[in-house]
Amino acid sequence: MRERAKTAVIISIILVTVLISCSDPSGPVDAGSPTPSILTVSLEQDIEGPASAGRAVSVHPWSPMDPGGKYSYQALAVWTQCPDDDFGWYAIYRSQSSGIAENPENADTCVIFSSVSSTAWTDAGISEGGTYYYVIRTVNDNDQDSWSNEEVIEVPPATPPEPSYLAGSYTGNGLFGQITLEWSQCPDGDFRSYRLYRSLVPGIETDPFSATLICEIDEAGTLTFQDNNVEGLTPYYYALETIDDSDLSSWSNEIVVTTPDLTPRLTVFFIDPSHNSYYSGDVILIKTPGSRFYLIDGGDRSGSWSCGVEKVLPLLDSLGADSLDGIVGTHPHSDHIGGLIGVLENVPVATVWDSGLPYTTSTYYDYLDAIDLNGSDFITPRRGDILEWDEDLTVECLHPVEPLGDNPNNASVVLRVTFQDVSFLFTGDLETEDGEDVVLDALAQGYITDISADVLKVGHHGSYTSTSIEFLSEVDPTYAAIEVGYGNPYGHPHDEVIDRLESYGAVIYRTDLDGTFIMTTDGTDLQVIP
Repeated sequence: MRERAKTAVIISIILVTVLISCSDPSGPVDAGSPTPSILTVSLEQDIEGPASAGRAVSVHPWSPMDPGGKYSYQALAVWTQCPDDDFGWYAIYRSQSSGIAENPENADTCVIFSSVSSTAWTDAGISEGGTYYYVIRTVNDNDQDSWSNEEVIEVPPATPPEPSYLAGSYTGNGLFGQITLEWSQCPDGDFRSYRLYRSLVPGIETDPFSATLICEIDEAGTLTFQDNNVEGLTPYYYALETIDDSDLSSWSNEIVVTTPDLTPRLTVFFIDPSHNSYYSGDVILIKTPGSRFYLIDGGDRSGSWSCGVEKVLPLLDSLGADSLDGIVGTHPHSDHIGGLIGVLENVPVATVWDSGLPYTTSTYYDYLDAIDLNGSDFITPRRGDILEWDEDLTVECLHPVEPLGDNPNNASVVLRVTFQDVSFLFTGDLETEDGEDVVLDALAQGYITDISADVLKVGHHGSYTSTSIEFLSEVDPTYAAIEVGYGNPYGHPHDEVIDRLESYGAVIYRTDLDGTFIMTTDGTDLQVIP
């Protein structure tokens, strides 16, 4: 009996032991916090695109700063796997200050990994010059956690673009103020633009907002700029800022260029209208003392060739003029208005003065259409009108008068332009009979007080039909300017007109022999540049 009881006690002990062993976990009954991971973080450069982090769930808003910078960096975080069976999840925290475990709410990024084998993460949201701290939090099924070591990386600071070397010199021709700036090319692949600044005082890099930004260029190979907006006897300071795609910038050396005397001048360009030894015409560009631009006639056009496009527009561009304050179409013949069409189609023109004589050629209709499309004001001046071109100029209309008659040449707009003591007389194609005679009669009757001029633009390309002895006597020119095409089929200028001018003692310049020539005056002295 005692043996049976003893046996029963032993069996009971064995069963209890088996039950306990089956229900016991692998670890101790109170395992506590999970095993912490060991974290390492390394910095990588120029990796294309962020690596996948596997199964990850963001519990903080994903708001990394724009990495930007000259180079692309990313941080590779790797940690040891948790060996515990009650693993719940990992969370990696990133902050720009240390002590994440004590203040996890200060982290700017937190990503959760639900797989125990997810032990790597690539952070592509870091910026050049930044310092970043990382830590791994491991959480078990009982919401108990542990923190890894805290790792820090420092991203190298961004480097600005290679600065350019700036040079400059005064390149004006005595008539027009111009400073030419040149600089070395930025070799960086992330180049975005050059910004050229000008100031009247040094120290542009220190205070660029006090300077004037005169141009911004987004082509790395464009290495020159001409500054035409300068005055005489003035020191101008320049500096070039080079900017890359990350908004980083570098500054060139600062230079100073002093301009010579640039006294306001009236300058008249008598442009050569020649083309293919046939075409003639008038084409005259005026730059006023106040730097306004007016064009008197525009030469001819033929097929795809246009005197206005081929000769006027390049001249305007060289002078830094992207618009015209006015155009004068003296009369509707093609060799005067044909080239104006191309000008009107390419640059804004504020006002067009025209004789207003009705004309039925296709060229004249195209000219009117171009004026309309340009949006220019259209004015028909008459004798006695004063054209407001510049506060330092007096521009008088001496002709035409009503009725205009049926000869387009004698309907020509005739202008006397005066700057202080110097005058120019522009006569279009005015002929002697019913043209110059009308002007002389108006002078005799007191409707006109003065037609004298230092420079006479000889009427009708030097045709014998114009420039009578009587008219020449009243104008009393020192210089005679003849607008005429080389090899024109009309024989202009005619010998008898040349003889009259030489007999009178006028110094003759003609575009068929001299090409384009320039007359410029400070209001006292007149200079001719052939």
